[in-house]
Amino acid sequence: PVLTLGMAGDLRAKLTAMPQPLAVAPYLLAPGRFLDLLRQAAAGVAPVGKPLGVHPALVELVWQRYDEASRR
Repeated sequence: PVLTLGMAGDLRAKLTAMPQPLAVAPYLLAPGRFLDLLRQAAAGVAPVGKPLGVHPALVELVWQRYDEASRR
């Protein structure tokens, strides 16, 4: 199953309480504070994937939204 989890509260306790084995796929665009906090909370509990980064599909979506907004 795919479960979603916010960053608020005791993240380590929330991760520990989830069904194991567990892997974390962050819905973050780039490295930074939130990813650091997530990795720290998940240390020894679950591996944490890379941020979304600059995937070509994400770049295309951003340009599409920009174009739509600039036409208004």
